[in-house]
Amino acid sequence: MVRITQKTRYAVRALMRLRTFGSEGATLKQISFKENIPVKFLEQIFSSLVKARILESKRGAEGGYRLKKDLTEVSLYDVMKALKEDIKLSRCFEFASNECPFLPTCKAEVFWKKLQQRTLQIFMNTMLEEKDESVS
Repeated sequence: MVRITQKTRYAVRALMRLRTFGSEGATLKQISFKENIPVKFLEQIFSSLVKARILESKRGAEGGYRLKKDLTEVSLYDVMKALKEDIKLSRCFEFASNECPFLPTCKAEVFWKKLQQRTLQIFMNTMLEEKDESVS
């Protein structure tokens, strides 16, 4: 079932906060303090976001995290996928292909597949920040 979990909400908040630190980036403690997110939870989230190449990390005294991608290029789908969050609308999608016990007689399969695809498109097209289209 599609549900925006606390983990995803924390990730989005943390990414948006990280953007405010600019190219210097920030430490987990700084983001934790500003967003009131437990550091241990941020460690898990940021580890996944680094693996997904949304963030980059730097170790040492001058270390921390910074955005590797602009938030106009990061979708909600990208974040959820990096965190291995489930993006399924129906129990139908929990079964491996052709394992659904109702498949031989199901009249709604096409409906659910279309709705699943449309929902995924919305998540893929919803960027964490909109591009500034204004002309100066």
